[in-house]
Amino acid sequence: MHEALGTVIRVTTSSWVVDFGVPAFKDSHPPAWAKVGVRVSGTVYIGIDPFFYFERLKDEPGMPDLFREWTVH
Repeated sequence: MHEALGTVIRVTTSSWVVDFGVPAFKDSHPPAWAKVGVRVSGTVYIGIDPFFYFERLKDEPGMPDLFREWTVH
């Protein structure tokens, strides 16, 4: 779990994306207050390799590219 401060950058009826330096998404109906441009803060869980993004969400019009390369030392 991590504390994060970011901006909502995409909202649909089935998912939403927040950019807090690394864009992240939630694959569920967004809260009513989630609108593009709204600043948000809170505790977030960051998972990697979410199959449902690769399988479905990445091809939705307007979905930002959330693929990143990581190097672990």
